[in-house]
Amino acid sequence: MESAAVFFLGGHQIIMFKPILAIATVALSTVPLKAEPWGSHYFIDGNRLYADCKNESNDSAGLLAFGSCRGFIFGAFDTFAAVRAESKQPSCLPEGVNAGQIVDIVVQHLRDNPARRHEGATFIVARAVEPLLIPCPPKPQK
Repeated sequence: MESAAVFFLGGHQIIMFKPILAIATVALSTVPLKAEPWGSHYFIDGNRLYADCKNESNDSAGLLAFGSCRGFIFGAFDTFAAVRAESKQPSCLPEGVNAGQIVDIVVQHLRDNPARRHEGATFIVARAVEPLLIPCPPKPQK
């Protein structure tokens, strides 16, 4: 019996025999990647993020856009906070600020700055949330 690779995609188990997987991998690796108009140093620009965040349809594409918008913003925010902490600039959000407000602030920034939407979405998220950040309170002594 041939050995198989097992993948999970969208909650569905996909089994692919390794020889077929090897052929598919080689075939796909020879396909040239299309350069996106926003450059190769980031995957999502502000235009794409804004479109995902403004998508209000209730079909599967709309729900995917909803999740992509929020997931991207949360990940970019967490990365921005981690980079600041590593560079000895730890920052916190004011008490009571929630994730939904962060999304609203980023979407408002995208709406109010259309001339900069061609830039990388990670940078846009950082610019949008930076004014909110405050110094973290000192940790309580044990």
